[in-house]
Amino acid sequence: MVQTGPVALQNEKRPLVEGARLLGEILEADCCEVIRLFNDGVYRMIYRRNEHCDEIQHPEVIALITSWCKKSVNCYEKNPSKSDKTLNFLYQAESVIIFDIRHRNHRDIVCFGWANAQVFSDSTRYFLELAYTRLLELAIFARTVIDEHKTASRFNAIVETVNQAIVLIDNNGHPGWVNERAAAMLQLSHIGEVPPQRLATALLQFRNRADNKAEIEERAPFFITQNNRTSRDWYWNFKSTLGKIFRVSVADVDATHVSGKLWVFDDVTFSYEANARLVDLNNQLKVERQRADNENQAKTDFLSNMSHEIRTPMNGILGITYLLEETELNDEQEKYVSIVKESAQNLLVIINDILDYNKIIAGKIELENIPFDVNKVVQNAVHLLQYRAEEKKLSLEITVDPQFQKNQFLGDPYRLSQVLINILGNAIKFTNEGFIQLKAELIEPNNGTWIHFTVTDSGIGMTPEQVKKLFQRYQQADVSTTRKYGGTGLGMSITRQLVELAGGSIEVVSQPGQGSAFTVRIPTEKIKPQYVSTADQSADALLLIKDKRILVVDDNKINQKVAAKTLENWGLRVSLAENGLEAIEIARKESFDLILMDIHMPVMDGLEATQRIRSLSQSDNASIPIIALTASTMNAERDSVSRAGMNAILMKPFHLEDLYHILVEYLTKEPSA
Repeated sequence: MVQTGPVALQNEKRPLVEGARLLGEILEADCCEVIRLFNDGVYRMIYRRNEHCDEIQHPEVIALITSWCKKSVNCYEKNPSKSDKTLNFLYQAESVIIFDIRHRNHRDIVCFGWANAQVFSDSTRYFLELAYTRLLELAIFARTVIDEHKTASRFNAIVETVNQAIVLIDNNGHPGWVNERAAAMLQLSHIGEVPPQRLATALLQFRNRADNKAEIEERAPFFITQNNRTSRDWYWNFKSTLGKIFRVSVADVDATHVSGKLWVFDDVTFSYEANARLVDLNNQLKVERQRADNENQAKTDFLSNMSHEIRTPMNGILGITYLLEETELNDEQEKYVSIVKESAQNLLVIINDILDYNKIIAGKIELENIPFDVNKVVQNAVHLLQYRAEEKKLSLEITVDPQFQKNQFLGDPYRLSQVLINILGNAIKFTNEGFIQLKAELIEPNNGTWIHFTVTDSGIGMTPEQVKKLFQRYQQADVSTTRKYGGTGLGMSITRQLVELAGGSIEVVSQPGQGSAFTVRIPTEKIKPQYVSTADQSADALLLIKDKRILVVDDNKINQKVAAKTLENWGLRVSLAENGLEAIEIARKESFDLILMDIHMPVMDGLEATQRIRSLSQSDNASIPIIALTASTMNAERDSVSRAGMNAILMKPFHLEDLYHILVEYLTKEPSA
């Protein structure tokens, strides 16, 4: 190991001090002193003849000598004045020679003194010149030695501090070198230089203990023979023997006096095992995610099928109810029909809540952004609930901002209607007497355009604690509320989530016994009114669609009968098909003005049937309006409807007004050029 500390300092001083002492004896000087400038900027005497003065500071003496050095460029004779004399013999001398030796940032001052005046000949002066040069060489040599000592000391400190085991193998058969960790790893008796044969044997024995010995032997030539090859993924596994895993790096070393390979063994047991656990965990997560995705897809398919299976019979029930209303009924029969209609509509609201809740949980609800008429949304919601308000003898007051009649807006009219129906239905349910007020306003502040709906009632009201639970899933204001008024506890939770999906907010202010006020704010965009068929607004609309030919494609017999009877009552000619394949055969033989196509059917669904009808050779099949009938509210299915080439979609169960408006729109539209 390299010497450090005081020993190294002595090594640095010895060449110059010994040279100065010898020169003093040759010159027969009465005194000889060596002074050094250290890194702290202070001069210290490091040698005094016949005395031990190692690093003893003499400020007065040093100051005087350094002042002499400044007075003359000649480093030889100095004749101090009598006033400069000190007790020190050097300053009592009659003749003085000073060597000011400077090398880089180092400075040494060598002083010789004689009690009597000396006369120096030319040969003596020449000798002193040579002596000065030699002392300078000694100083440079000493500085070089100490620098090398310091460098070696730093290197030793570094290699013994790092956590890696380091092995140097010399290419020329010279001894190799190991640090302390490598010596322990290879079971060597000492650190530092190791005979090449001993080092090779130790490495071979160490490799033979590895669990992946065969892999190491296979890959070793690639890493060892390649020049400038550094690997960060060569792992030596000793789990069964040492309980460790090393990452091995091999790099070329080509420097002065050194040529070989530097092997670095890094203990990566913890990180390797952590990474292996992480990889395993990621694989498990991928499996679990795939399982969750499959379950979500299965849930989506289930919801779609359930939506179809539940809404389809509801469409038959409501359809038959609408047909009954058009027949001659006595008062008692009208009452029964109204009860059936209201019960079916209430059941439909519950079904919608359950299906929508599951879709929200699955993240499957996406809102549309289409033009709509706010007046129609309000009218549809009020029309659906007006009978319930009248049954309870409640005053239903509607106020709509006149600006809604002049413009259309972008948003999701179906979900907005659902929000209004839930809030209005809630108000009617919890109001036994008094009024229900609905106010629709258009607000246009600096941050955009907003639709505000405010529903105020004179009902039972709520406490602050009940308000906090109002929008929670499966919660109602009070346990007794469910027993007295019924409900699933999902309606207001779904309402809030739909409003927030639209980027809006909902607030409620309520006091027990004084009613409640719900405020809904929905962001929107105002657009110019789109073209609305004049036939749709005319009393003569039925005359314009009379005798048009309609193909109804539905596998449900009841829905077939309801659709056929309804369309025939409007003066239309109707043909029926039970599945997509049958519809194609009929469309190939006959011409139609419009097709009502169910999506979910056996044999062939409506999407495939539509695509095939569009490809039939008859020219009018490419442009015939095809309206999708579906009980699914999944946006993915709506996208499929559009891609299949269908013109519009009608949700089951639908109101007759909705069917009527679609028929008028597409049967009276001028064909495109």
